[in-house]
Amino acid sequence: MSSLGKIFGRGAMTNHWNDLENSDVIVTCGVNNAENHPLSIKHIDMARVNHGATYIVVDPRFTRSAAVADIYAPLRSGTNTVFFGALINYVIQNKLYQEDYIINWTTAPFLVNPDFKFEDGLFSGYDPENHKYDKSTWTYDFENEGEEGPAALRQQAAATGSRPETATADLEAAEQAAEKTQQEVPAAFKYTLEPGVPEFTIPVHKKAKMDETLQDPQCVFQLMAKQYERYTPEMVENICGMPQEQFLQIAEIVGSTGAPDKVATFLYAMGLTQHTTGSQMIKCLAMLQLLLGNIGMCGGGVNAFRGESNVQGSTDFGLLFDQLPGYCTLPTAGKQNTLRQYLETTTASAGYYTNRPKFVISLLKEMYGEHATLENDFCYDYLPKLDGKDHSYITIFEHLYNGEEDIRMLIAGGQNPIVGLPNVNMVNEALKKLEMIVVADLWETETSVFWKRPGNDPASIQTEVFLLPMASSYEKQGSVTNSGRMAQWRYKAVEPLGNAIDDVELYTGLYEAVKKAYEREPGKFDDPIMKLSWPYYNGQGHPDSRLVAQGINGYTVEDGKLLAGFGSLKADGSTACGCWIYSGYYNNNDAKDDPTQQPTGRQIAEDVSEGGGQGGLNQYVNWSWVWPLNRRIIYNRASMDKHGNPYNPKFPLISWDKANKKWLRNDVPDFGFTNPDGSHMEPEKTVAFMMNEENRAAFFTAGMADGVFPEHYEPVESPVANMLSSQQNSPLTIIYRDDQLGGPDEYPIICTTYRMSEHWQAGAMTRNLPWLAECQPKVFVEMSETLAESLGISNGDDVEVYNKRGSIVIPAMITKRMKAYNLGDGPHEVVGVPWNWGFASMCAQGESANELTPTYLDPSSKIPEFKAFLVNVRKAVN
Repeated sequence: MSSLGKIFGRGAMTNHWNDLENSDVIVTCGVNNAENHPLSIKHIDMARVNHGATYIVVDPRFTRSAAVADIYAPLRSGTNTVFFGALINYVIQNKLYQEDYIINWTTAPFLVNPDFKFEDGLFSGYDPENHKYDKSTWTYDFENEGEEGPAALRQQAAATGSRPETATADLEAAEQAAEKTQQEVPAAFKYTLEPGVPEFTIPVHKKAKMDETLQDPQCVFQLMAKQYERYTPEMVENICGMPQEQFLQIAEIVGSTGAPDKVATFLYAMGLTQHTTGSQMIKCLAMLQLLLGNIGMCGGGVNAFRGESNVQGSTDFGLLFDQLPGYCTLPTAGKQNTLRQYLETTTASAGYYTNRPKFVISLLKEMYGEHATLENDFCYDYLPKLDGKDHSYITIFEHLYNGEEDIRMLIAGGQNPIVGLPNVNMVNEALKKLEMIVVADLWETETSVFWKRPGNDPASIQTEVFLLPMASSYEKQGSVTNSGRMAQWRYKAVEPLGNAIDDVELYTGLYEAVKKAYEREPGKFDDPIMKLSWPYYNGQGHPDSRLVAQGINGYTVEDGKLLAGFGSLKADGSTACGCWIYSGYYNNNDAKDDPTQQPTGRQIAEDVSEGGGQGGLNQYVNWSWVWPLNRRIIYNRASMDKHGNPYNPKFPLISWDKANKKWLRNDVPDFGFTNPDGSHMEPEKTVAFMMNEENRAAFFTAGMADGVFPEHYEPVESPVANMLSSQQNSPLTIIYRDDQLGGPDEYPIICTTYRMSEHWQAGAMTRNLPWLAECQPKVFVEMSETLAESLGISNGDDVEVYNKRGSIVIPAMITKRMKAYNLGDGPHEVVGVPWNWGFASMCAQGESANELTPTYLDPSSKIPEFKAFLVNVRKAVN
């Protein structure tokens, strides 16, 4: 998630499934884990049975998770920031935070630019005409503020497109000085002195001023305390609909985990992400966990539950439109035209991203092989460049609908946009403008037969559609990465049916076809295809996922030896690596063709230590492989004080053996713990959040698009005014189709979407299986008894749920699980519609909830507001 990357350094689940058993308090907020991630309940129950853990569910509905919880509390969808912010306020006001932790491992003591301000819902620098922030005040108060350095000058030039004469002179002088003082190169950048490393100017690290007493009004801690002093139990009741007594009960329990010997974990999924303020909601939760000292701990963390077996893996490998594999940003045209510009504007001045050149150059070597050389910037020119426009998934369809993009063809591999995207009536019209659609799937999906959609005239649709049959997960081999970052090898159980092929074969075939087309008729710039390296064929000429895995892991170019891990990567072109964070997952040179002998294929279910520890902490370090470098719990340095003593000696992930001067390890340390000579580094020289430039977890994050601290804004469609400021919605929210905005006068009912245990995502797999369709045959709208009574609706009646975007007629399910929210101005009803249905399956068909959902996007993640929008409901007329 974008916010976790900004605050911690990585956007992944901090802990893992088994580690839930170590938690004292488990809070589910934004995920219905009992129904949609049922195995998690096993681990939660183990925590409850073994050491009396408390399981708390906070949700808009009384779900099956709530039914088995110790405490359930309602919360209006879209108001999570108020709930988390009030918990932060409660922890600070009652001094329940773990002071040693936040002073040593977070930016709480850092002083902030005196010009930074927050007033009435807006941060300093807001431009109301362009709906953007000037972030020049979103900085720390630096000790070395005047030290611009060559990197800053180059960034200035890249941003403006030109370089003033004075800047040119300063830059040349700085470069000459750098050449004369190579011995003064910071230790993290010594590799830049090695032969073959491309030239770039080392960035100057700025050091923030600090107040370790946390009393300075301009320190991050005090600014945070001021930000959330408005977030009171009364506000929770009036905004969230959660009674104050329930909030205070939860606050006392959660607050108790600020003690070193107690720990809480928070679980979330799409219930938090799918809002226009979703990124900030998750950041607010992460801030709370940092205050309590719950990050890096056994049983702690902020843990995102993914909805597919390989969602984590897909983002790891660069399937986001602006990312390269391993979360290296895609270059931007005009600002990063050359490799040097790219390295100077993306390489951190401190922290582990000082090594970014090693990651990117090794990736280019894997992509372009012998063609990537120092002389041609390792084929950097071949990478596509961002053009400053938003090319995220949903925006592409909006542009296609409006004729703003010359897009002629769509390849949908495992995607069903006419069910899964918001505002599917718009998506339907957009698909009609394509010349060709290729759907690669197991089944005939709604997208593959969209011309048959009710209301469409097939004769008027000229789009040509190809359906490619694909192998299921049981019919192919390769690694998948689950929520807990665990990369597990899956073996082929049976051969694919009929003409079905696996993904590697599909994309190899597409590559070969495009290459042959260019061989017949060369293009204006066909080098990125013609010089692409594709060494993944076995002896029979077929692509082999084991060879792909070797390319992902990385190897030395000269002899093809697999690398032990990403610490072996070089910036001189001598190593190749397809995804640096996975280096080490397939590294056994003695059994290259046997995944069972590789770390990703391990199946040793013994709970042992990693190096001198006691074991028995549910880490299972020899079961499969976890990125990065098999670290089960990331940021685990923060589980100890600065001297290496565990905060909770009962669960010592890592500890410093002072007598023998070595680290005792039940997990792989998530910090540099060895010296060049192999001895163990003393605790005082180590850091806890090495992926951040500050080497600390960052409460104050200028990298977020819409604010350095999370602030509550109402969903774009809301029945109430914002009670915390006059700023109703997030000022940077991306709103498409403002003519389809629905107000509370016409559409007074809150609607949210969710999924069912019996059906998987958009339903293409499960709605074609008769036994699952029998379990859950129909879509429905879930509503409260009070709403049903007021509308004269009985259980099972057909009702119309509608707004300006669409109208669906579905059966009513009246339950006690839905209740009106009692807000400051009175009760507000809510309904819920599962989104797993469509028109094209064999066994269970139904109308799509996404006919109603809007295209309002989070400015940081570009995720739409599926979970909180407005509708009206009436009994259907036959």
